[in-house]
Amino acid sequence: MIMATYDSRENGVVCDGLLGHPVATREWSNLAHPWPLCQVMEAMAWTPALFGPKRESHIMRSTSVVNSVIYERSRIEYCTFDAPHKTIDVLRLAFAPTSIKADDVPLPRLYDLKKNGFSAMPLAEGDVLIKIRHDGAKHIVITGDNDPQPQIDGSKLRFVGKWKPVKTPKAFGGTFQVCESKGAHVGYSFKGNQVRVIGSVDSKGGLADVYLDGVRQLTLIDCWNPSARHRQLLYYKNGLANKTHEIRIVVRGKGNLISEGANVYVDAIQYCDAEADSNFGSGSGPTGTQRMIFGYPDRTDYIDSRGNAWRPATEWVVRTGYGKDTVEKAWWTQRTSMYIGNTPDPELYRYGAHGQEFWVNVTVGPGKYYAKMMFAETPLHRFLETNKDGGRITHTVALKINGQEVARNLDLARAAGGIFKAFDMVIPDITPKNGIIEVHVTGADERGAILQALEVGPMKDKEGATFRLPQ
Repeated sequence: MIMATYDSRENGVVCDGLLGHPVATREWSNLAHPWPLCQVMEAMAWTPALFGPKRESHIMRSTSVVNSVIYERSRIEYCTFDAPHKTIDVLRLAFAPTSIKADDVPLPRLYDLKKNGFSAMPLAEGDVLIKIRHDGAKHIVITGDNDPQPQIDGSKLRFVGKWKPVKTPKAFGGTFQVCESKGAHVGYSFKGNQVRVIGSVDSKGGLADVYLDGVRQLTLIDCWNPSARHRQLLYYKNGLANKTHEIRIVVRGKGNLISEGANVYVDAIQYCDAEADSNFGSGSGPTGTQRMIFGYPDRTDYIDSRGNAWRPATEWVVRTGYGKDTVEKAWWTQRTSMYIGNTPDPELYRYGAHGQEFWVNVTVGPGKYYAKMMFAETPLHRFLETNKDGGRITHTVALKINGQEVARNLDLARAAGGIFKAFDMVIPDITPKNGIIEVHVTGADERGAILQALEVGPMKDKEGATFRLPQ
């Protein structure tokens, strides 16, 4: 999943270029567009207890093809295309099933599935993992109780415009609303972290925009289908902040290119405010102090004057362009032999990383940390480069920690009191984001940025470090 989604942005754009831009994916038909979705779905299907969405109900996989599904509160009804020998479906449910029927025949709960029946494995926070064997039976109905998801019938929604009620026993509550007038809308306020829009589809179905908290969503609702179906999932969004939201569906007044009409059909709204552990996968990172020297070429740790071990910094990111050797372009591996002041450990400042922009992601466990960024202007290391005025080139940098700016236009030589002198900037009380602390260094001008060493550690082990914040 990491490989498949590495180039994917949150808005779905795939940027496969070395510099973070589309290359092969400029073509809409390139495999890299559906591939991340395919791989994530495969991982979810085969490890549903690990990757299945918590406190939600979903069919995770089937040995057949599911060709119809209806999600209700405490009830799921679906059909498969066929049901040959050893047909098994796997579902992750937010409620405990009390009855499972295959073609109206109750299925027994079994320890194994050597014959038709189901097994149920409780998961954390109230979820249940279900396996159903239904050889020869294609229609499955699961009912249960304690579903945390409320379902709001259309009669309680706010319809504005020329909506018309349509009575049918196939709709929730026996009625759904239909409209084809551009600008007509329906809305509802709910408190939760996920929401679903339920409605009907047919050959005259049209398009509608979805707004969440006033923001138009990137996708839209399309009520078109070759044949009529009711109680269908038209729109779904999870991962919301667990607070009050407003959803609004606005009719576009047109259909897609093959639709025979522009009708939008709305039946019900489902939402949920059930919470689950959202930090799964975090907490296992190191919580001790991590020390690294950039550009350091040796294969053994450097031991400083306090007995601390410093490792070569090998896992960091710099953009040097296609076909370039990043070690050659961005590592100062040749040791600077000149005296370096302001430090009992000049060896930490004799190498370094350099580039217009680079960053390092330090994996850590939960807690509060400090980050000590260590710099030294050592121009002899760069053959006494000079600027147009004949003065030595020094570096002015900008620093960010987890996306938050902590320094801007920081003149390193001036901060250290001159060249060949060490300067350390220590930022305290850092909270990890997604299990990492990202230290981002950018050159404030064309001269670029540098960094000699980095220390990240828990606040309780800061060893009396002087915390220097930007002026």
